[in-house]
Amino acid sequence: MTNKSIFQKIRWFVSDTFHSNDGGVISTSVWMFLSQLITFGCQFISGIILARILQPEGRGQYAILVLIPTCTRILGDLALGIPVGFFSAKDPSLARPLNANSFFAAFFLTLIYSSIMFALHYFGLLGTFTELLPLGQIILISAALFFLLSLSYSQSLLLGTNFISAKNALHIMEPLIFIGFLTVLAILGYLDVWWAFSAWVATRALSFVVSTLFLIKLNLFSLKPDFKLFIQSLKMGTKGIPAEIAGFIILQSDLFMLRHFTGDDATGIYSIAASLSFILMSIPQSIGLALFPNISKIESVPGVDGTEKTIKFCRITIIITIFISIAAMILAPFTIKFLYGESFAKALYPFLILAVAVSVVGFTHVLNAQLYARDAIWVTTLCALVAAAINIALNIILIPKYSFMGAAYSSIISYAFFGVVLSYFYAKIVKRPVSVLIPRGEDFQLLYSHFCGFLAKVKAKL
Repeated sequence: MTNKSIFQKIRWFVSDTFHSNDGGVISTSVWMFLSQLITFGCQFISGIILARILQPEGRGQYAILVLIPTCTRILGDLALGIPVGFFSAKDPSLARPLNANSFFAAFFLTLIYSSIMFALHYFGLLGTFTELLPLGQIILISAALFFLLSLSYSQSLLLGTNFISAKNALHIMEPLIFIGFLTVLAILGYLDVWWAFSAWVATRALSFVVSTLFLIKLNLFSLKPDFKLFIQSLKMGTKGIPAEIAGFIILQSDLFMLRHFTGDDATGIYSIAASLSFILMSIPQSIGLALFPNISKIESVPGVDGTEKTIKFCRITIIITIFISIAAMILAPFTIKFLYGESFAKALYPFLILAVAVSVVGFTHVLNAQLYARDAIWVTTLCALVAAAINIALNIILIPKYSFMGAAYSSIISYAFFGVVLSYFYAKIVKRPVSVLIPRGEDFQLLYSHFCGFLAKVKAKL
């Protein structure tokens, strides 16, 4: 390979990053999944480093510290990422005011939530988390929250405006930076819970800087807000807030409950199983994210229906998710103990359950793409709230008795309930039988042909 060919490929990558990617949903979702696969691969490596050095107790503490700003972002972002993607997909000229609105929303929301956390710390109202959250950690959490909110809105904007490659580049760079930080800390002998979390926050700070530079380069950055557009975004976003809260409860609240009922060791073991299951969940999330702006455009045209397209991608998503989940379940017994160490060997059992859970709920990300495009967020909200209530009740009952296995049992039951009930309501809304969501032979043929075409494109560009 000549130096010229290497520079040509680098030039092609940079050029592709800063141009709109108006590909089909399958190619877009494949690229998004591959970027997430690389991202989670890097997170997999960083997870091994943290597990080996911090051990279950430290890994559990680290997981909670990361989860606090993450869940605050999920619960408190006013679901503005949805309208940012929606409005920018329908009208790209709104991208700059949407960016300005998002920046100021992130700033003021951070001030509000940080003030609440400082007040809780000052008045000693943190309960069992008091020891884990000294003032220094709360300052780091506050900084992380601003970066997470800003990055979330920025990525929705890049997705809505079809700058998929730029979004993917951000996804890939973030874990690479984090691994670099962890490696330096490990070599210097400073890698403990505090420094690991500090590295995580610093990574988000650098990602925020890079994201802002991307937006400037793409002419999407602005600090001139549009108050009328913000009110419209707020009206649309607030409809999805209950669903986001319920979604967080279903997916991640069990870590908080585990620490409360059992302590850091069990939390650390379960966090490994949960993080691996999130890798599997990235597959249907990629397809749902790629489909949302596409379906939004289709559904915005009077008399045009995106149902058939959504159903087709739902069936394809089910096939892919089940296949990857089975592969992961086969590999897990040979890899978890070997990679993470003897002290995390028990993470295998909850992971096997969570892998099945992902298979029975992952496709709902695709159905939600059309429901959100139709402004039928109430369907997801209703189903998620009931599933969340089931999840909380089961966690309270099962975690004290079965520890992290109780959390896994609660998850699969609530996931299955959500998947079945959402499928029922979706079928009613689009006036189709539920059976149309079941994969059929033509879906396997379509998936195979697109996979071959994708490999041919990659080979042509390499």
